Amino acid sequence: MTRKSWCKHPPATRAPREDSGVSTVLGAVLMFGLFVITLVTVQVQFVPVWQHEREAGLMHDVMTQVGALKSGMDRQVGNQTNVPVTQAIPLKAPGGLGFFREKDLAGQLSFAPAAAGAGLSLSANQLMIQSQNGVNLYGLSEQWTTISGGTIGSVTAVRHLRIRVIDPACVASTTCQDPSTVSLAMTDANGNCAGRIDIVDSVAGSDRTIQARIFGPRSTPAATCAPQPITIHDTDAKKQTNPPYYYLDAFDPELQFRAVLAAAVYPLSLTFTTVGIQGDYTMVYDSLSGGSGVGGSGQLVQPYARTNPSGHIEVRKLNNRYPGQTYTLEYGAVILEQADGCGMVMPPQFSISSSTTQTSLAWSVPTLAGAGNSIQGAGTATVTSTPGERSFLLASAPRLNFTLTTEHAYQWAQFWDQTLSAAGLTGNVALAGTACEPGTSTCSTAALQYTICMSPTRATLNLYGPTTAPASTLHDIFLSFQQEPLAIELKATG
Repeated sequence: MTRKSWCKHPPATRAPREDSGVSTVLGAVLMFGLFVITLVTVQVQFVPVWQHEREAGLMHDVMTQVGALKSGMDRQVGNQTNVPVTQAIPLKAPGGLGFFREKDLAGQLSFAPAAAGAGLSLSANQLMIQSQNGVNLYGLSEQWTTISGGTIGSVTAVRHLRIRVIDPACVASTTCQDPSTVSLAMTDANGNCAGRIDIVDSVAGSDRTIQARIFGPRSTPAATCAPQPITIHDTDAKKQTNPPYYYLDAFDPELQFRAVLAAAVYPLSLTFTTVGIQGDYTMVYDSLSGGSGVGGSGQLVQPYARTNPSGHIEVRKLNNRYPGQTYTLEYGAVILEQADGCGMVMPPQFSISSSTTQTSLAWSVPTLAGAGNSIQGAGTATVTSTPGERSFLLASAPRLNFTLTTEHAYQWAQFWDQTLSAAGLTGNVALAGTACEPGTSTCSTAALQYTICMSPTRATLNLYGPTTAPASTLHDIFLSFQQEPLAIELKATG
């Protein structure tokens, strides 16, 4: 029996599977998913933070540049300059990857001129103008006081001083003294010499000489001035025909008396004396006890009213993450508006001080004019302000009224109220048309030293000073008012 032979075959093998392609695709899907998740995380969690920081930085830059614009305008008003000022205002945040930032919302720079009859109005029942646009008006109604001894105390400023020698020829008579003198001595609160003026009238034969001598204080404080005058000015010499009066303007630049006054420590006491001759003086000065403008001469205007047209500059910026903000520059102040409120963030150059007899107010105001314009969509815009004819007023009054055309009446009323109350004055704030209006019986009986009225389009300050009656004619308010019209031009620059 033949054994059947069997063929041996190799064991069957299974074909290998192509898993490498599946792994590659799955890895790509996972990486793409991780990338998407990362981008979404960045977009949701980080981009809003970056956008907030970017917008916050932009708004900080806007506030800084608006402040620089205000400061430049203040300098133009105060420095009597004709040089234009140009200031850049950013309206867009710096660039970056578009995917990692939100679309910027529009920024806008605009200028709105004043409507007819609108702006800053100043009025008074009567105004004694002592100096206007650099011209002193003291001499229009000088009040001469005979020198007969005595001292004027608590003087805080000397604004005008002329001394008059009566009949210098008396030096030739036997009853007059040679030399004869008229003197003004100034002493500070410690009794030390702060300066002196001597008018010396002397005769040599048939000739006569009149000298003005100015003395300054000693380097070491002392009761008497230095023995040698700092200036000697021969104002009249070798004349035998004597005029009935000889006048000396103490503010003549050649005498340098202004420098002595500028170096003095106030308050001062002033003592006039005469030896062998007659004299008198006319003076305008401020005093702690006598009120502003004592002996006040000048040009009396009654009533006084003036309106300075003025528009406003507005920078408006909407934001995605940071609060949208609007800055308004008007009458030398910057007001910020945003969703949670509105406030004056940069006050004007407005100051006030008051005593029991005198209130002094100083205000430096840029008034804005030009054609209305608006710039939107630009990255940066510029504001150019060109000075016009500046006006400067020094005056006294029994009552002053300021009215502003504004959409921010509450902010102005709040600023005035805080400033005046901090100076020690008493008053109230009310809606326009109520008892805060000037001349009402409520103001008089309530003994208010100021009232403030508000309406949606205006704010009014009625300042009565220490004497509260609205009908008072006592000049107990001293005003220093500067105003400069600025021509405004806007341009897109980026």
